[in-house]
Amino acid sequence: MHDPAEPSDLLEKIQGIPLFKDIKGKLLKELAQDVRIEPFEAGKVLLQQGEYTSSFYVVLQGLTTAYRAEADGATEIVGTHSAGDWFGEMPALSHQAQFATVKASSPCVLLVISDHRFRQAYQRVKGFAKLIDERYRERALAIHLRSAPLFKGASRELLDHLSENAQLVTFKEDSTIATEGQVAEAVYLVRSGVIKRVGVDPQTHHETIQAYLCENSSFGECALSSQPIWPATYKTMTRVDVVQLTRDQFRQVYRKVQGSELLLTQTAEALNLEESGAYVDSVAPSSAELDLMVNKKAVVGGRALVIDLKRCTRCNACVESCVAVHDDGIARLNKRGIRTEAGEHMLTSACYHCKIPECMLSCKYGAIRRDLNGGIDFLFDNCTGCSKCEESCPYGVISIAEMFDPKIAPEPTKSSFFKELPVLNWVFKNKETESFDSKIKKAIKCDLCAGMPFEACVYNCPCSAISRIDPEQFAAEGLFDHD
Repeated sequence: MHDPAEPSDLLEKIQGIPLFKDIKGKLLKELAQDVRIEPFEAGKVLLQQGEYTSSFYVVLQGLTTAYRAEADGATEIVGTHSAGDWFGEMPALSHQAQFATVKASSPCVLLVISDHRFRQAYQRVKGFAKLIDERYRERALAIHLRSAPLFKGASRELLDHLSENAQLVTFKEDSTIATEGQVAEAVYLVRSGVIKRVGVDPQTHHETIQAYLCENSSFGECALSSQPIWPATYKTMTRVDVVQLTRDQFRQVYRKVQGSELLLTQTAEALNLEESGAYVDSVAPSSAELDLMVNKKAVVGGRALVIDLKRCTRCNACVESCVAVHDDGIARLNKRGIRTEAGEHMLTSACYHCKIPECMLSCKYGAIRRDLNGGIDFLFDNCTGCSKCEESCPYGVISIAEMFDPKIAPEPTKSSFFKELPVLNWVFKNKETESFDSKIKKAIKCDLCAGMPFEACVYNCPCSAISRIDPEQFAAEGLFDHD
């Protein structure tokens, strides 16, 4: 929808804005038919720092000011926008959070464009894309880098140094960005598009898709390691826009900026997540396992969680222990699933670590990753609670939970008899107390008790009624009919 102005009037307004001077013909007409003009009073907050929006804004009249609040409490003016200027390019292209609060400094009129039309213009018109990229580099690139786990907590000085010489690179569909076994020379942050990570199965020698990378995903951290070799091949599935940071740029930063050793630590953490993974017992599924993944919907990391209903006393210890070992106090386990015809065993519903994970494809915030063992992992800091992964999961194993956000002041912890159980008491004694404040929404699913030497639900079942079993074993025994 747009204001009641005639299409010819809108077309004339758009043509008179320097930003759109290279947009012509059919695309210009489509743009004019799909924009709206909105007036705002002085003092009106147009966009809030941290919120997720998708529209692109051009100032037709008046003046707006952008303010950014930093973690140390300082607030700075990061820009003003007068007639012909624009803002909102980063969320419109990369689905990133708004990096500053924008307020109307005077009565103003804005031209509002949907992210769909913005992307069309960005991808088709070089002159338009050039102007957008110049402004993006100037005021948003350093902030955008923080969406990559590698740069979590990095200082603004460090990010500014990196962004000065970062390259904004575009790859066409079906291009190879990196090849397995070759020397890795750069780290990449995806701005838009979809990339697939491809490896070669050591047994069949066939190509397998290991992961998908969408907006705000990063890869290439191996370039900063002592053995900078690509562990897989990265190919584009669509046109892809990336930020490229070379090894030489990082070397320069190490010499110039204090505190850059943080990058070395977080590089090691990123590589550990990718190469060893939280899902240490996940394996490439066999044909029997794949059949169960699709038809029985109950495989976790290549092994199934099975409950022996003859032994189970319904004490709920499995769920309670799952609650106890997660800092947010939310269970990842549920006791729904498929029963045998005799009703003696049940496969519980949990993550299948799909070969083509629709949750990962739907995430536009770089919050879902796959390790080299095949495990699907959620990055807590990147998750916005938007629920796209929950909606796209074909098996319903992801949920959006409301939990406390870790802050400075601790919340009193609740007592639980699970803290006194063997092994669990070791976990609680050795785990630093998390602190909590306000509530936030995050996506959750079974994580196989990552980082602990056991799976709480299996270990703490007093009846030994719950266990992880190779699907081929119970398929061969005929426990489940999976025709």
